[in-house]
Amino acid sequence: MGRPVETKLFEYQETSVNGKVGFMIQGRPTGKRERYYFRTEKDAKKAAADRNRQITAFGSQTALPDADRVMAAECIKIPSPFGKTLYDATHFYRDYLENTSSSITVSKLCGIVGAEFEKRLSNGGATLRHKRTMDSCLKKFEARFGASRIKTLSGTEIKEWLAAIPNTKVKTQNNLLGYIRNIYGIALEKGLINEDPFQHVKSFPQSQKFEKEPTPLTPEEAKGLLDAPHAFRITRRTLRNSTVTNRYSSLPTREE
Repeated sequence: MGRPVETKLFEYQETSVNGKVGFMIQGRPTGKRERYYFRTEKDAKKAAADRNRQITAFGSQTALPDADRVMAAECIKIPSPFGKTLYDATHFYRDYLENTSSSITVSKLCGIVGAEFEKRLSNGGATLRHKRTMDSCLKKFEARFGASRIKTLSGTEIKEWLAAIPNTKVKTQNNLLGYIRNIYGIALEKGLINEDPFQHVKSFPQSQKFEKEPTPLTPEEAKGLLDAPHAFRITRRTLRNSTVTNRYSSLPTREE
């Protein structure tokens, strides 16, 4: 008969240490016999159960030292309030490291885009006004995010920065947002990023008071205005391009 196959799992057994009763666990998780001694039976059985669960879950080649097991237990608790596991957290951080190591900074991207607009200006692909506006946007963008990696900077974060710039009108915010979209569009074309960070970012909403169209005068109101006393000095020239004459051009006007 051949030698019986010994289990990789740990087994508990009593032993004698210096003539005194002791408690030991032993197993062969990697093929080589391992023994551990404990002061109490309870500690020995718990250690055997912990190591056996680890071997069952991950295999004998990934048995963790005690310090790593304590660290893993702590790390499991950290993402749990957010409904995430240690596996989720590890892969998220791996993706972050990959993006960071393979990403250029905003400063470098601004230099690339600036050179691109110099080229476009020379071949008629951009107007001087368009280039100057882009240069101004690049200056602001680099001043705020110069050292940031473009792959880790989200469109939402950029929009929040624009929203926080003091004394800036919505029209200006949307104009800057549009130019920064253009910047990242160039980055996408050149393979510097893998996806558009502004894909789900909307423009700033305009106030309704700026979107509401003006209400023209009724025919009666327009006639009353034209029949007003001469002191108002209402002339055909004054009303030529107004909403009144555009809509009610057939109404008579009073000449000076």
